[in-house]
Order: sequence, then C-alpha cells, then structure tokens
Amino acid sequence: WTAENFDLSVANWMVTPDRAVEARVLFLHAWFDGSIILVDHGNEQPLHLLNWMKPFDDIVWLLILTTLIFSAIVHQLIEGCYQERGKRSIQAWFSENIYLSFMSFC
Repeated sequence: WTAENFDLSVANWMVTPDRAVEARVLFLHAWFDGSIILVDHGNEQPLHLLNWMKPFDDIVWLLILTTLIFSAIVHQLIEGCYQERGKRSIQAWFSENIYLSFMSFC
C-alpha cells in the first residue's frame, strides 16, 4: 500500500521477498550494526579501583593536577581584581575556585 501511494516511506521495515521484489521497494543498506557481541577475557583479573588512571602516565596526571590548581589560582586573581570575593572567607573563596576548576575538567 505504501509503495503504491507514496514516493518515500520512513519506518522500521524488514526486508522480505514480497517487499523487495513484488512491491518494487528499494531498501538502503544498513549503516549501523546493533548486534550483541559477548567478550570473554578468558581469565579473571582482580578489580583495581585506579584502573581509570591507566590511559595516562603518572607524569601526565601530575601535570593535569598542576594545571587545575594553577587555573584556580589565576581565576582567584582575576576575581580579586574585580572585587568578586563578596563576604566569603579567603579559604572558602579558594576552595570554591578549586572546586570549579576540577568540575570544569570533568
């Protein structure tokens, strides 16, 4: 019915011989494979809580940490030039800048 009445139809159609041959419907080739793949490592490895750090070397993590702290200090200096401290103590002000610096990394 759709092939006889419309030029284009968008839906979740399954390719069947009736649709492909008899109804003269042109189907596009799939561009996404959503099949399920099971992966087995073969041996049990213990769970390490610091596995998320493995993509980078220790020196890279140290440089990231240094950059985050340095950016918090620069941000605090910029805020100080424009009198943005408000009624916060210096410790609360610096803690908030450290927090915002780390949150911008995440």
